[in-house]
Amino acid sequence: MLQWIETLNADILSGLVKGAALLLFLILSQGIIAFLKFRLRRRFAYDTKDLSNMEEIQEASLSYFRRRQILDVFRAVLLLLVFFAGVLFYNIQAFSFLALALGAVVINQKENINSVIAYFYLLSNYNVGDDIGTMGSLGEIVRISLFHTILAGKEADGEYSGARITIPNYQFLLNTTEQRDLKADTHRQVVMRVVYTKEMYPVAFDEFLKRMDAYLHELLPKRTLTQVGRYRGFAGAHYKINFDYNEAGTIVVVISFVSRPRDITKRKEGIVMFLEGLKEKAEKTEAEHEQ
Repeated sequence: MLQWIETLNADILSGLVKGAALLLFLILSQGIIAFLKFRLRRRFAYDTKDLSNMEEIQEASLSYFRRRQILDVFRAVLLLLVFFAGVLFYNIQAFSFLALALGAVVINQKENINSVIAYFYLLSNYNVGDDIGTMGSLGEIVRISLFHTILAGKEADGEYSGARITIPNYQFLLNTTEQRDLKADTHRQVVMRVVYTKEMYPVAFDEFLKRMDAYLHELLPKRTLTQVGRYRGFAGAHYKINFDYNEAGTIVVVISFVSRPRDITKRKEGIVMFLEGLKEKAEKTEAEHEQ
């Protein structure tokens, strides 16, 4: 009896020592990770305080969030290792009890469990910095944690909306997710619709198209396959043009081209100024006829 009590005490003491060691390891490792995150935030603030160029700011931000994501993944792996090590350190009765307890937790925390499963799916399919659209939200992935993913909200033109979007990971298993290219240095397709009437422009429609074609060839460069991003249909073309009638029976000319974001405004301005110049000629011609 005494020997059994001594053995039991030894087992309890051994379990306490192992448990204390695991707890100490967990506290130290999480403390180190928290310290590294703090240093990372300080470094990011210092590196970006004098930046004004959007592309440089975006590059620095992506670098920061990717390094932070590595620390988050490391933290998750450590938590799982400590959990399984704790299971292995104890006897089969303790494991059976733990299995029953986990079963109850799974029933009550189904969404969180599914989010943890989805976490590894997200890590294997997406990276911090990817632009995605899901559940009616559009944004850039800045963090993938065990239970949720955080997006920096964006508008369709790639500008940040200022929104911080938090999506439970399990939702990515239930909803379609679309990858988008909304970075400042990626190519985007621009579509402009121009209404044509004889009253607005001083030339016939075929002459209008001829002048538009000449101007667009001068304004927009011919692009190679490496200069169109995902818009491969624009390779070898300056632009694309199409036209049709709208509901009012008026001709609508659709101009589309591929450009980097920093050049879009300048090129759209050029097209608008060209069209407004044609309108002014029409107004001038009409005034001369009236005289």
